[in-house]
Amino acid sequence: MIGFRNSVSIISLLFLFSCAEETIRFATHDKSDSLQLANHIAQYFLTEGYYLKVQLIQTENVFDAFVNNEVDIVLEATPEILPEKAIVLGELHEGCGSVKIISSSFHEKHPELSSLIEHMQLPKNKLAWSLSWTKDNEQTWKVGATHFINNNQSRWKKWGMEQSRMDAIKSTLKKDVAALLADKVPL
Repeated sequence: MIGFRNSVSIISLLFLFSCAEETIRFATHDKSDSLQLANHIAQYFLTEGYYLKVQLIQTENVFDAFVNNEVDIVLEATPEILPEKAIVLGELHEGCGSVKIISSSFHEKHPELSSLIEHMQLPKNKLAWSLSWTKDNEQTWKVGATHFINNNQSRWKKWGMEQSRMDAIKSTLKKDVAALLADKVPL
């Protein structure tokens, strides 16, 4: 009987812990296909390498959503109208004119993720290639993200992640690629 109670207590604690898990919220502020794919690439890294929940929040007004703490990360923000508490982490695509921003509270809670987002650069030509592949093969954004990550490993390995995080991503990527190839999806 004591073993059963201990099992129930452990299960209860695990349930409470999983409910308390934070969700990282990305702004999806337009219908741009390249932004959709970029958000899914970032989501892949956070869910598979850092085991976090990620939510993509559709919003018409990024500024208000950011100020009202509805989103934590914006991958393409207009530098001329940045909220006061925004931390600018450079451009997502070199020379694109828009910047990646995170909230100061996100930065304080997640310095390692802030560094990842800062180092994350998606060259337009590589993103366009995966975007074209996604559309040509009528695939989801998640599969498009898998395509990008699989074909750009030398790039994302330079984003400053710990080896254990990269190993977790590579492990999941290997399984995802195998499943896609089994479904005869050309990668």
